[in-house]
Amino acid sequence: MTADDKGAFSVSSAQPQPKLDVPLRLQGEDGLEQPAESKPPSTPKVDTGNGEVVTGSADPDVVVKVYGPGGEFLGNTRSDSFGQWTLPLKAALPDNAKLDARAEDDGGNVSRPGAGVVDVDVPVSRIGGAAEDGFIGKDEISQGVEVSIWVARTAVPGDTVTTVLARPDGTNETYTHVL
Repeated sequence: MTADDKGAFSVSSAQPQPKLDVPLRLQGEDGLEQPAESKPPSTPKVDTGNGEVVTGSADPDVVVKVYGPGGEFLGNTRSDSFGQWTLPLKAALPDNAKLDARAEDDGGNVSRPGAGVVDVDVPVSRIGGAAEDGFIGKDEISQGVEVSIWVARTAVPGDTVTTVLARPDGTNETYTHVL
């Protein structure tokens, strides 16, 4: 048996195998022994989606699968290095539709479901590249920062959208736009 460049491999058997009650331990030719990963990712958080896009957070670099009413699979996306994820939906969901999301790591381990509810009156925002502290520092700015804002589905031309940038020193900068 040979592992790929990430150390992943598979073994199959024609015989039924018992369920493991303890972690599997693997030993390579180099004599080192290590446990095989069997712990699922943390339960992902589903932020309130506006029915057209769903956002949330999960462990970094996991696949997040999102399900809608009746368990309908809505799509999947991968969380970024900070654990943030965004999934634009192919078709808009109604207000108060129940959502759940499950995270799956590269080892195939699946988390418990995280839940959320669609609220068409809530705008959705995502700051890509922000550090885990929630602030964007000069090093992050030099690498480029993407800010995405989706207005509420109930917004109409003439509505005002106000975005407030809160600085670490306690001051704010306010941006106002008319749709």
